[in-house]
Amino acid sequence: MRKMLVHLSTFALVISIIPISTASAHEVSTKSEAADLRMAFGQLLGEHAVLAAIAMQKGIDVPEAYLPVIWIWYG
Repeated sequence: MRKMLVHLSTFALVISIIPISTASAHEVSTKSEAADLRMAFGQLLGEHAVLAAIAMQKGIDVPEAYLPVIWIWYG
């Protein structure tokens, strides 16, 4: 039961992050390089958030496989 709740809460987290990551997905007709850079950074931030949520889910599902990731982050 606990594992199912963890899966559901992680799924809810990922679903709540998707609108943030796709907020700048529409085509913008600006010609400035600053606007392009802001869009690129926004897209990268959204992708990072989704990948972080997936990594957290992997850590919950298989903690042994998550240890190398923790070692890389915190050395």
